Amino acid sequence: MFAPAHPDLKGVRTVAGDYHEGDLGEAMDKQALIADVVETWLKHGVGRPTLCFAVNRAHAQHIADRFEEHGVRAGYVDCDTPANERADIRRKFHSGEYQVVCNVGVLTIGVDWDVRCIILARPTKSEILYTQIIGRGLRTAEGKDHCLILDHSDTTLRLGFVTEIHHEHLHDGKSREYHKRDVIKLPKECPQCAYLRPPSTPTCPNCGFTATPVNKVHHAEGDLYELTRDKTPIIDDASIIVRQRRLYAELAFIARDRGYRPGWVAHKFKERFGHWPNGLDKLAPVPPSDTTWRWVKSRQIAFAKSRSRNEANSMVAS
Repeated sequence: MFAPAHPDLKGVRTVAGDYHEGDLGEAMDKQALIADVVETWLKHGVGRPTLCFAVNRAHAQHIADRFEEHGVRAGYVDCDTPANERADIRRKFHSGEYQVVCNVGVLTIGVDWDVRCIILARPTKSEILYTQIIGRGLRTAEGKDHCLILDHSDTTLRLGFVTEIHHEHLHDGKSREYHKRDVIKLPKECPQCAYLRPPSTPTCPNCGFTATPVNKVHHAEGDLYELTRDKTPIIDDASIIVRQRRLYAELAFIARDRGYRPGWVAHKFKERFGHWPNGLDKLAPVPPSDTTWRWVKSRQIAFAKSRSRNEANSMVAS
């Protein structure tokens, strides 16, 4: 399973539990996406009998035309294709004359072809439709031990692998109420090759890339205050002044002990309290508490990490 393209579906409406076909057609029928469909197949799918599932007739025909432009024989099927033409397309598919058959909603059920690759170019919110489409490629055949799925619709990233979709009860067909089931752990896309890694699999089975956890939590300085019932903070101005004077004196001790420049104390004070230490420069230095030592160390670590990120971003930009 690969997810090589990511369509923008922000403006696509939902009707009867699935994407609005007209909106979806406009979102998917773009040259960049259609080109990616063909280029990805040429990279991964050559030699595999392939079914391509599109949104509407225009979309399916555009994909078929693009395949033909690249020298790949492609058939086209929709609801109006006569039975004799469908039989001929099936024959050409199995003989290898057609390497790809593009269709619009007619090869999802009752089709038992020897399919080795599925192009999913039709996003859906429907688990049933999704399972039916992928199921065309999961039927067994002689010499077949897997099926390649090229998901250009992000459906797998939203619904998970079809093998993980299970329900304890059949839908009664009367109500569209949500039936709670176990939450499916979704696959993750490998940033190197677009292969969809199974959940809890840090190393990509396709290219060997190993994902490492990244801490995305950033800390900001601040204080906690007691709140009244109307959410008004209770601030003890006298205690704040005492803490500010104490911190300034402790920072002055650290600066003197380590030979920091005179402005270091003022800048650290402002970093902690949000304003300059006006009138505190006459305070005598006092040995810092463990809390102050830890805070100064944490600021040094944060500064080093920030500088490292900036340098990395500069290298990427250049």
